[in-house]
Amino acid sequence: MKTKIYPLIIVGFMMVLFVRTGYSQIVICQNPDPTIDVAGERAFNDYVVKFKKQGKHLNTDLKIIPVVIHVIYRNRADSQQISLARIRGQIDATNKQLRRLNANAKETRKIFLSVAADCDIQVCLATRKPDKSSFNGVIYHRYPHFNIADLTAIRAATTLDADKYLNVWVLPDDSTGSAVFPWQKTAKLDGFYVGSKIFGITGSDLQPLNNLGVTFTHELAHYLGVLHTFDAGTGLIGRCDLIHNPSVGDFCGDTPLDWMEGPGYNACNDGKRDCFENDHEYSFFVQSENYMYYAYDSCLNMFSKDQRARMRACLNKLRSKLTLPSTQKSTGVNCKDLRGDCNACSAPFVSAEKINSSQADKLREKKIIVFPNPVNSVIHIRYKDLAVKKDMSITVYSEIGQKLKDVHSHTAINELNLAFFPAGMYYIRITIDDVSVTKYIIKPTSGNYQSR
Repeated sequence: MKTKIYPLIIVGFMMVLFVRTGYSQIVICQNPDPTIDVAGERAFNDYVVKFKKQGKHLNTDLKIIPVVIHVIYRNRADSQQISLARIRGQIDATNKQLRRLNANAKETRKIFLSVAADCDIQVCLATRKPDKSSFNGVIYHRYPHFNIADLTAIRAATTLDADKYLNVWVLPDDSTGSAVFPWQKTAKLDGFYVGSKIFGITGSDLQPLNNLGVTFTHELAHYLGVLHTFDAGTGLIGRCDLIHNPSVGDFCGDTPLDWMEGPGYNACNDGKRDCFENDHEYSFFVQSENYMYYAYDSCLNMFSKDQRARMRACLNKLRSKLTLPSTQKSTGVNCKDLRGDCNACSAPFVSAEKINSSQADKLREKKIIVFPNPVNSVIHIRYKDLAVKKDMSITVYSEIGQKLKDVHSHTAINELNLAFFPAGMYYIRITIDDVSVTKYIIKPTSGNYQSR
């Protein structure tokens, strides 16, 4: 199956057209070329590294994004296809995929289970417009002679405040999707669009192999700064030494480097890639079940922890206004936490139980001190008002969640030797009886703290 890439110019924005074909279907993902604003993307990538080093990606507060769905229709039949029930079905499907509550999550392969993530992000239909008038989160726009060439102008004319709403356009009789990366957004060109044939989980016009609402989720991730798992990989063919390098490809170390372009890989596949090194052949597997891979909806079932970190870094900086308490109030979002009992997630956004747990974690963290950090060899651990009654353990994980070391004791462990670990960032899980705290440790290159 051949893959072709066609350049497409749309009102000053260069788009890269990815075509993936299979059986009788063609599904197209059109995304702004991330290299248009090299400085902007680089600045965001650097911020993500800093965000993770500060441990902010470990925060589990629920982030709720207000959404307005713009339905473009030419006639009555178009508008009837995209009903409110169908829109709500899409929102529900995306939220389950973001929270790892999707029915096919059980199909994630064992090799990737340790990095599969609940993003702690949900989307919620807004109930108030910027002028404070009430609505159901959906706006229908009639364009009898709609042509996709007119879409940029339509978006500019219909966008609600892009700082406070995620604007999504559903296009009639279409099977494409496109999102604006956060570092490329403007006041009049932001959000994303999805074709009606791949929008939602019900509908007579819905493509049978793209009927789980994954395209919406895929484009949402682009909107939050996540790239395809195969992006920028074709220039690194055979570089098996870079498989888990977070500085190349999609900048996610836990989604293995993929040098085969996604377009053309529609049916489910294991993502096996072959390497040749020193005349010896071996293979590894890319994350072909990842939502940012190209395959039919039923094949895809996970986001990774590093992808989650990029989304949450985006909501902490480039799209920070989306989830402010004032934004939640002004847009009128009121959606439940799928993993809790929150009935009014606008303030607070999480259940009382989760808040109390978070406060308890912060208190425990203050009672366990790990130093020095950064460290060259031995870290020291001090405990304030905490005693080991039965047993304790310390587990060291790599940046991508791989368990590297596990130590157990019936008495307090006061130091841990990391001298033989390579430079990098590590997570240390300290458990005293039933109390656990996670710390992050930096081991710099040549004894010096260096940021990437």
